[in-house]
Amino acid sequence: MNYPELLLSNDMEECDMIYSNESLPSSWSSHSSMNDYQVFQQSMFSPSFLDALKQEPFMFEPLKTIPYHHSPTNTTISSPTSNYDNSNLFQPIPEEKKDDKNLIYSRPRDIQTKSLVQRYLSTKQTERRVTILTSKVAQKSYGTEKRFLCPPPSTILSGSDTWWSYNQYAPSLTISITGEKVSHQGTIDWYKDGTLLDPSSAIAHANQSSHLSGNCVSKQLHISDTDDKRKKAQVQVDIMSAQGVPLGVYYSKPIKVISKPSKKRQSLRNMDLCIHHGSTVALFNRMRSQTISTKYLGVSSAMTQEQGPGTCFHHPENPQYPPPPAVAIQAPYQPMALHYNQPIVLQCVSTGLVSPIMVIRRVDKGSKVVGGNQVQDLSFPTGGEYGDEALGDPVSQLHKVSFQIVQDLTPAQYNKTTFQPQVFPPMSEWTLPQRSHQVSYLACMNDVVGIHRVNEEREMICSDPARKRRLHDAGRQELNGDCWTEDVSDAAVWTLVGTDSVSFCFSSTSSGSKDVAPHLTLAQPGTVEGDHLSPRLTVWLGDLECKTEYKSRYLLSWTVPEREKLLDSLSAQFDPDTNGHKIPILLVHQD
Repeated sequence: MNYPELLLSNDMEECDMIYSNESLPSSWSSHSSMNDYQVFQQSMFSPSFLDALKQEPFMFEPLKTIPYHHSPTNTTISSPTSNYDNSNLFQPIPEEKKDDKNLIYSRPRDIQTKSLVQRYLSTKQTERRVTILTSKVAQKSYGTEKRFLCPPPSTILSGSDTWWSYNQYAPSLTISITGEKVSHQGTIDWYKDGTLLDPSSAIAHANQSSHLSGNCVSKQLHISDTDDKRKKAQVQVDIMSAQGVPLGVYYSKPIKVISKPSKKRQSLRNMDLCIHHGSTVALFNRMRSQTISTKYLGVSSAMTQEQGPGTCFHHPENPQYPPPPAVAIQAPYQPMALHYNQPIVLQCVSTGLVSPIMVIRRVDKGSKVVGGNQVQDLSFPTGGEYGDEALGDPVSQLHKVSFQIVQDLTPAQYNKTTFQPQVFPPMSEWTLPQRSHQVSYLACMNDVVGIHRVNEEREMICSDPARKRRLHDAGRQELNGDCWTEDVSDAAVWTLVGTDSVSFCFSSTSSGSKDVAPHLTLAQPGTVEGDHLSPRLTVWLGDLECKTEYKSRYLLSWTVPEREKLLDSLSAQFDPDTNGHKIPILLVHQD
């Protein structure tokens, strides 16, 4: 990707900063001596996690065999399309009374402001981007123990070579966890077209005004037990330019804090602890529970020391399903939890490469995986290689799993499509489901991705299903997913955790900078929710200024302009997919 370049020109003196994309940095300073405008832009139709991460290609190495994705969740703010019909913006609306004194309505002081906004919206040449990648769940540390966040949070700087000062000095990052006293100075690795640069090469490229991207991996972050009631935490990133000018404070998406991975059966009501169909995940292998031996599954045949978020999709047995990534079922409107023993595929969010079809297995003790009993009624959801295996529990965050590679899906598809519904007698005892002659699992072989073959026969855990249910959980379903076990070795045991991303974009047209507005949410047309909002903020739709009313530091309300004006705006674009129009939202701050 060609990242936009930051331009400093004399005809833009009246505008200090433009902030764009789906969310904005965390804090706003109302004490400033600069008499100019600040323009903040937030896309009304924000990109998905995929779109955010695809702009950071240096994070991933090109993979030939394993794990591209369209994530159902937005990266930063809530897209208005998920809450209301965007075409409503272009419907006729009653005009506000012009004598309403509660409205804060300030027109541009001169045409340069509108010209600047139009230039920014048309070219985006002055944009810089901050992306923070984190896990959705993290374990709390107790006493002197330090359970470092895994995968480690990553802060990505991209969009412009002007992260560097004119004397070839890079910005500095201070990384911390909210509520913690300890902070860390971040080390930034700089990349040119996906290639890691040494410090001298980075300076040379910066001197040539090359587009460089930076990546800071924070491996020393942990959550202490000082606050027993804490349920959420965030990664806080303070960025300062080489001249000592603050470039804002940025926060990750909330991370759910847990004491340890739950061994209990997860309920579908507790969806935040389940892995969902189409969600982004990180997979890592850790030998003998040693942090130093942690290896992440990436998009190349080599294991990496850094996370490469992929996507986990449930694979359909019915070949007539339309293809989301060609082999996975379409993402449903509601979150759909993955279950053990289901066939799934992994897809890389950077390259689009898709893994072979695999059956996800639960690791019980050590390197022992468990599987389900054989079922006769295939009218219900089933799993396994041949589609005749009972599903297990929902897949949970930070659980240990294994991936059995499916050699041929044709038998499972045939069994499903040719099944004739009938009345089956009650199950008297469990039987092993069908299996391939040679069973293989995805494995970490030293520093490369490989395959571990299982040569031993599967062992039955218990042959009496009624007794099994009495001993373990009387409330579990009759189709129990824990019937047999086999050893897959430590190399084939992976820890699975969901990942999150948030992106902030801004653009500076003057040497000064301020702390800026917050993470925003558009609940409905005419309402902006966030934090650190100011009475000096005015909402713009593209290059059209809106009447804005300050409600509180958390809420702004604004009036949608007339439909004809919206359609005449240079920023309005027709979307054939939705048969409606799109227009970006901006926040303008006047000091």
